[in-house]
Amino acid sequence: CAGGGGAASPLPPLPKPAHRLDAPVSGLVCCGRTSADVRRLQRHIAARRVEKRYLARVRCVGGRAAFPPLPLTIDAPLAFDSGRCLGAVVGKGEGKEATTVVEECWGWVASGGGGGRKGGGGDETAVVVLRIVTGRKHQIRCHLQHAGLPIANDTRYGGA
Repeated sequence: CAGGGGAASPLPPLPKPAHRLDAPVSGLVCCGRTSADVRRLQRHIAARRVEKRYLARVRCVGGRAAFPPLPLTIDAPLAFDSGRCLGAVVGKGEGKEATTVVEECWGWVASGGGGGRKGGGGDETAVVVLRIVTGRKHQIRCHLQHAGLPIANDTRYGGA
C-alpha cells in the first residue's frame, strides 16, 4: 500500500498444516507457507530428519537423592488400552517397541505448600529435556512414570 498508488498487494498465502504434534498435550502444529514447503516438511518428518525435544517438569519418586544419572535411556515396550485411554509399559515381546532418552536436567523447582497433592509436603520437581526415538501414544508419560519420574500434576500417570 505504501508509496505505490497501485493496487494493494495480495495477502501472503495462509500457512498449511504439515504435522500435528501431540495435540492433547501441547497442540503444536508444524506449518508450511506453500504446498511445496508442506510436502518437504512432511518428507523430513517421515524420514526422521526432524528431531523433537521436549521439556517436562517431573516429580522424582524418592527425592533428589533418587534422581537417576543422565543421560537416561528408557527402552521399554508400550501397550495402549483404547477403552481406558491408558498406556502401560509391558514385557519384552509384548506391545510396541518404544525408546525415550532423558538427556539433561535444567534444575529443581520447589512447589511450596502441598502442590495440590494429597498429604501436602512441598515436593520438589525437576525440569528435564528429553527426546523420543519412537513416537508411541502416551510414550513420554508412560516412560517417565516407569522410570520413577512422573510428569508433575499428571493425574493419569502418577504425577499428582
